[in-house]
Formats: sequence, structure tokens, C-alpha cells
Amino acid sequence: MVVGQIDGHVGGLVLGLGVVALVALAGAFVARMRQWRFPYPVSFWYTVNWLYCRLFFRLQRVGPCTVPAEGPVIVVANHTCGIDPLLLVASIPHRVPAFMVAAEFSNPPIGGRVMRAIECIPVRRDGQDTIATRAALRHLKAGKALGIFIEGRIPRPGEVAEAKDGATVLALHSGARVVPAHISGTLWDASLLRSFFRPHKARVRFGTPIDLRAYAGRHADKETVGKLSTMLLQTIRELGARS
Repeated sequence: MVVGQIDGHVGGLVLGLGVVALVALAGAFVARMRQWRFPYPVSFWYTVNWLYCRLFFRLQRVGPCTVPAEGPVIVVANHTCGIDPLLLVASIPHRVPAFMVAAEFSNPPIGGRVMRAIECIPVRRDGQDTIATRAALRHLKAGKALGIFIEGRIPRPGEVAEAKDGATVLALHSGARVVPAHISGTLWDASLLRSFFRPHKARVRFGTPIDLRAYAGRHADKETVGKLSTMLLQTIRELGARS
């Protein structure tokens, strides 16, 4: 009888502590949500993503976020695994960049509404998608933020990928500043989906914003664009060497 009473007290204590923990977590969630200056649905998703990245992926931003608070900007990063867009978003506290997303991944059953809410742009992989390019330019000329992975794909471990020219072309035609970002601490996986459930130790470091407007117009020939793209990728890799 006494043992049963003790077990009952312990069970009640555990339940009470559980309720207190849930209330505290809900309070922290609401308080965090109020910090973001986004529309309510985006703010809710941002908070969920921020907690997910911080708690499960152990995300830390190394150094300050250098993404300008206003005006067109392209955040250009290396690509390590499927969670990279979530990590970049969670590392920028004052803006939510849209992303150029491969067409086959642009409307998933889970997350499709979020992609539409933050204005992600579906793009074909053949590099000839003028509709996506025009959509990205409209997005930037409206003063918004865009995220692009400069390698265009996820390289395998040890593979050295070359820079794609998309980010450079968009910057030259829109006047957007470019913010390099380096992602590290993630685990490569052949499965995009599986990377969402692996316990990474992610790190994101932002570099100094880069203004490419001096190269716009007649100076933006193919050779110049290629050199600028290579420079951006090298800048990103140098950020990684400092992490």
C-alpha cells in the first residue's frame, strides 16, 4: 500500500514536471516567435525551423550575420546536404530568403506551402530556364532576398565542384549585393530526405557583402562572369578555412 502511494506520488510529480516543461516550452516558443518581424504564418514556420536547427542539428552561427536588413541581396553558399536551406534561414534573424529550387523538389507534400509562402522559385536543371531567371530577377528588383548554392548541386565528400554562373548573372542584372556564406559540420548523405533526420553539428559563417555593380553592363562578358563566379566560390571556401 505504501509502495503504491509512493509510486502514485512519483507519477504525479513526473506528470507535473512534464506539464511545467511543456508550458515553459510553449512560452519560449511564443516569446521567440514575437521576436521575428514576419507575417504570422512565416513567423510560425521560422520559429519551428529555428528550434529544429538549434536543437536537432545543433546549429551555431559563427560571427555576425552580415545580410543587409533591406534591399536586394543574394546569399551565396556552398552546398553540403539537404538541410542547407533550413540552416541559412535559421542563421538570418531579420529576413527570410527565397531559394532557387530544383523543379522536382519545388512542391513537396510536406513543406510545399512554406516554399510558396517564402516565394521559392522552381528551376530546371538544364541551365536554360529563362522563366526561372526572370522570376528571380523580379524577386530581387522588388528588394527581396534570394539564396543560391553556387555549386548548383551537392558534391560528394572529397569532390571539388566548380562554380555555376547563376548567382553572378543575377547580381549583375539586378544590382543586388552578394553575401557569401559557408556551411560546415553537416553529414553528407546520398539521400536528401535522410539528411533531415541525422544529428548534424552545423555551423554557418557569413562574409562581407560584395558589390558587383562595377562589372555590370558592357563589362559583363562571359569570361568576366566566370571569373567573378570563381571568386565568389573561393571567398566561400576561405570562410570555411576560418571556421
